[in-house]
Amino acid sequence: MTGGSGLGGDLESLSLPGLQSLGSLSDRQGLVTSLRDQYGDILNVNVDLHWLMSLLLSLVLFMLVLLLQKRKDRL
Repeated sequence: MTGGSGLGGDLESLSLPGLQSLGSLSDRQGLVTSLRDQYGDILNVNVDLHWLMSLLLSLVLFMLVLLLQKRKDRL
């Protein structure tokens, strides 16, 4: 779900596959509310923090592999 406030207006600014095929506004709001209730915690994440942690983990693993390769070459 991207764009818009989610439940305001007629949900025209909300980009959600299949939303526009629903007939009434109450059906659309019900779908959005249902998705928010079920997956709200998953959708509300700090993407920048997760990217930073992924890059940090990749860097640590890369350095660990280099260290192990250097150690193996000395034996």
